[in-house]
Amino acid sequence: MANVKITDLTTHTNPASTDVLPIVDVGADITKKVSIADLLENAGSGTASAPGVAFDGDSNTGIFRPGPDELGIATGGTERARFTGGYMRLASGTGGIQFNGDTAAANALDDYEEGTWTPVYIVDTGDPGYTITASDSVYTKIGRLVCLRLYVVISGYTGASGGNLRVRNIPFAPAGTEFIVGRGGYTTTDTVPDPRTSWTGFDVVSDAQSPRDLYLKGVDATTLINTRAFFTVMYRV
Repeated sequence: MANVKITDLTTHTNPASTDVLPIVDVGADITKKVSIADLLENAGSGTASAPGVAFDGDSNTGIFRPGPDELGIATGGTERARFTGGYMRLASGTGGIQFNGDTAAANALDDYEEGTWTPVYIVDTGDPGYTITASDSVYTKIGRLVCLRLYVVISGYTGASGGNLRVRNIPFAPAGTEFIVGRGGYTTTDTVPDPRTSWTGFDVVSDAQSPRDLYLKGVDATTLINTRAFFTVMYRV
């Protein structure tokens, strides 16, 4: 091939992965060739502040490798998301996920969480001292909306008995004066109750006072002895 300046060569705007480039093997001081595919397979790991794959004029935005089998995405030198172990994880402090081209911050989904919570039972005169043989208290939080579920089997009590039964220690504080409302029931049967005949329903409410107790309306400390009780409530944080 005649001597031609690189700048005078014909532009190749759509190279195939098998096309090659000249490259200098510094260790052997020899000019070799490398395919486009091999060149792209060996990018440096980089960091969030200096991604291994970045952009001209925006060197702190791009893709980096935080660890083995992990892929990170950074903008402005800060990690925004990471793909790891079959999951995509948004970094702390990100605004969340916006859908359908929406740009309003208030409409971004910024949290999803599932877990358990530990209910504390109380009546007007103190701790009823329940003997609990089974309990399942779980929550799901989607953005600002929290859904609590409680299932409990109570076989006896040794403490206070006077006054309305309340449940304390909900996992997230409600927003401002946000009221909490829900519905529950109890049954004395050992099987799934027939909702038409074998269970007694009650409302679950909470006012804006602190602590934010859940009041089981019409239920006192002795009502739930030897029953299976359950309720679900929803509220905003």
